[in-house]
Amino acid sequence: MNKKISKLSFLIIFVLTFFGALNFAFGEKAYAVDFLKSTPIISKYPTASEIHVGQALSESTLSGGYADVPGTIKWKNPGYVPALGINSCTAIFTPNDSNHYKSVEFNVNVTVTKWNLKIYTSPKASEIHLGQSISESTLAGGNAVVNVQYGHSVPGTFSWQNPDFIPSTVGSHDCAVVFTPADLNTYEPLVFNISVYVRNILITNPKASSITYGEPLSKSVLSDGWACVPGTFYWENPNLLLNAGTHTCTATFTPNDLNKFKKINFSVTVKVKKAPVTIYTFPQATPLVYGQKLSESQIYNLCANVPGFTDWKYPLEKYDVLSAGKHYRWITFTPRDTDNYEPFSYKVEVTVYKAPPSPPSKKSFSATYKPNMRLSDFQLPDGWEWKNPNTLIDFTGNRKFKIYRVETDNYLAAKDYATVDITKASPKLELDDITYSENQHLYDIKLPKGWSWNDPQKTPTVDTEYYKATFNPDKSDNRFYRFDNNVSVKMKVLKASPTITKWIEPSSDYVYGTDINSIAKAPGKASVSGNFYWDKLEDDLKIGKNKIYIKFVPDNSNYLTVYDSSFVNVIKNNTPESPPKNPNNKIIITDVSILFEKKDEIDALEYSKDGGKTWQASAAFYNLTPNTTYKFIYRYKNTELRCAGKNSSEITVKTKSSAPEAPEKVEIIKKTNCTVTLKYVPGQEYSKDGGKTWQDSPEFYNLNENTTYSFVTRIKETDEHMPSFISEENKIKTKSLSKKIPEELEIIKKTNHEIIFKGNSGQEYSKDGGKTWQDSPEFKNLEGSTTYNFATRFKETEEYVPSQSITKDVKTLSWFKNVFWNKFIGIFTNVSWKE
Repeated sequence: MNKKISKLSFLIIFVLTFFGALNFAFGEKAYAVDFLKSTPIISKYPTASEIHVGQALSESTLSGGYADVPGTIKWKNPGYVPALGINSCTAIFTPNDSNHYKSVEFNVNVTVTKWNLKIYTSPKASEIHLGQSISESTLAGGNAVVNVQYGHSVPGTFSWQNPDFIPSTVGSHDCAVVFTPADLNTYEPLVFNISVYVRNILITNPKASSITYGEPLSKSVLSDGWACVPGTFYWENPNLLLNAGTHTCTATFTPNDLNKFKKINFSVTVKVKKAPVTIYTFPQATPLVYGQKLSESQIYNLCANVPGFTDWKYPLEKYDVLSAGKHYRWITFTPRDTDNYEPFSYKVEVTVYKAPPSPPSKKSFSATYKPNMRLSDFQLPDGWEWKNPNTLIDFTGNRKFKIYRVETDNYLAAKDYATVDITKASPKLELDDITYSENQHLYDIKLPKGWSWNDPQKTPTVDTEYYKATFNPDKSDNRFYRFDNNVSVKMKVLKASPTITKWIEPSSDYVYGTDINSIAKAPGKASVSGNFYWDKLEDDLKIGKNKIYIKFVPDNSNYLTVYDSSFVNVIKNNTPESPPKNPNNKIIITDVSILFEKKDEIDALEYSKDGGKTWQASAAFYNLTPNTTYKFIYRYKNTELRCAGKNSSEITVKTKSSAPEAPEKVEIIKKTNCTVTLKYVPGQEYSKDGGKTWQDSPEFYNLNENTTYSFVTRIKETDEHMPSFISEENKIKTKSLSKKIPEELEIIKKTNHEIIFKGNSGQEYSKDGGKTWQDSPEFKNLEGSTTYNFATRFKETEEYVPSQSITKDVKTLSWFKNVFWNKFIGIFTNVSWKE
């Protein structure tokens, strides 16, 4: 508002108020006064967003402007199409209170830029050979567009940005291409990369023959190389001397036509073999005695053309103990320069003499007597033998026997004696297993001489049991203790097998699917009492002759159950079977398919969607009509062994409607450094990753700062319809945390109802500690003598969230001292008073 008009208005109001009171007091008439409209003051002019060539002013958004009174700012001529560059266009501020304030016109700069293009389809580059510039590569196809979604091509041409560039290696190279639009007044040229493949003129690199240490590289022959143009292969450094090993050396291919192709250097692997050692005097080995290790034989008398050392070739042989006689073992001469010389291996003769045998480590043996025991039952130390090993040990007490050691391959002959001490034995009896027999007693089982059963009338049962027996040897026998009447004898009685003189046979057919016991039996006959049973049918049944298994179970548990087989005629079951109850877990429905998901795999079922006119083995139905009701039934399939079962009750299922059209592009409501809030539309769901994952809420939390997300939406799938197609993608980048620190609050002016701070670019201000904010650093209409918690911070922008705020408590000044005068005029002046 104009300050002069404001002061004049105040004065007129004051005078009219004052004289009006007087007129009222003295009964005089009041006079009407006409006021002129005030002109608002534009406190901050707005800025206009950029537009492209051909767009009207209405496409440019005016933001950030405000006046000292409420109102709106718009373009005066929104249909005007400005030219390329910076244009000064007229905007108009229209106050909300048009009765008291005028509209104000002013100019705002609008930047009109060319359209930025995008590549819809990249051109293809033809291959070139190594040494050629990319100008030799032809660009074919490709088009550029303004909006990739619609793909409308912009006329123009593709060309190489640096046509003289020569790639230095074989393979794919990313090279810059320029798209030059035909209309340069409307569109910006576009630079992007495409791949150019550089093919080697060397189709096959040559191979290098091996050389020996000491020979120059020129001795290695390059062969089998082939190029697609005529030329010559040669070593770059032919006089190079290499150590033994595998080396990568540089070779050169020189094309005959050097005007068109360049020389190409490439790497070739060359193998340099180690040089052989020259031996002047061959080695010998000192002799050994059997028992010594090979490592105790010394190698001597070797002379070679290079220094080195000798050792046995195979390390583990050092620990070998060789048999007596002559042996040949490899030794190795290892040159000190192992990198360039091959080790030399040679067989030497090693003589091993026989050794005198050691005395026997054990010459005393003891044992308890047992029948048929001989000297050979006592194990002598290795190499020693009994003179008469078959001598029967038929005595008790201590005796001495001759032992000897004959000359062997590795030891000389030797003689000695060994002592055998035999003590009396306790009686022991082991019996073979017997088979159960009716009316069998212990006395029927014969025992060895000197043994007798304590209870010979006892009948043994099927199992492993111990029975008591007595042992009493002849008086002349001194090998056993004299008498023992409580010896436990272990005996195992096996079950007997009954004799089947006639097995049962089927006397009726078997109806598939019925109880196996429904088959009639032709009687059988066994040697003991018992029962015949059908055991089972063979697994793979078919109509006609099938094997059936039989078992006989004896009544007496001392006999075995025995098995046999026969054949039965299997006939088809013509009785329809009721369908299983609830064979399906759930039903998966789309617009064109219905799938009955099975609880268990019931392969015997078949399904129909048309009341039984047609059947299928699968529980999945495809190619159905959207939004259509189908009535399904199921039953057991008709097979070779069983007729078709009864139909189930109908299951009514309706397919969903087809996918609706894609909704409008998702609209952003708010974003921070870690959240994005989209406009909510009932019935839609939202995704931040282009449709990989979905959520019902349009609010996304825990996002990464300064990160671009691909937001899309679609109409959710319901019981009635499929999910819609996905909307156009809206790429939204989260804001970054502001690292700016706002400047301290500096007071410029303070009265009883107004506080003005020094304004700082980009900051906003609050009088209630940050609950509400305003762009202006001026606060009016405050309460006198009141403390406010003022705050400032850097404003939120498109790239950053608001910065950290700084606060300051400030108290306004007091009112006039004259309370009557305050009440009389009803307002406060702008005169500043000290507290």
